[in-house]
Amino acid sequence: MTVIATRSTVHAGASAPAVLILAVLSGTAGEIVRDLLCGRRLPQLLHEEIYTLTSLTGATAYLVSGRAGFTGTAPTALSAALVFALRMTAVRLDLHLPRLGHRQTVYRDGPRCPVPPNQGPHTP
Repeated sequence: MTVIATRSTVHAGASAPAVLILAVLSGTAGEIVRDLLCGRRLPQLLHEEIYTLTSLTGATAYLVSGRAGFTGTAPTALSAALVFALRMTAVRLDLHLPRLGHRQTVYRDGPRCPVPPNQGPHTP
């Protein structure tokens, strides 16, 4: 999804920031649709931020390779291979971006019902 969106927006004459934004949005939306079609209850994007980074890296590789003089399918193949390699490396090595400000949450009835720290199930 990322590479298709990048290629389409470059051929439409969009600026580099617009290309990057649209490529990341398209890649991210594609990951969510895939997760939902696979029957996952919570899309991986919501707890593994590596998708956005790989999309951004792939779109950047496409732009750089195009500006470096690569033509034809070379930028497409290069960026697709890079996105795939990064994603498979992240899966294989269980890599995730660090969570900023992440704190432990106390749950009352499972993961959908957080309890504030000063209240418990028996607090008036």
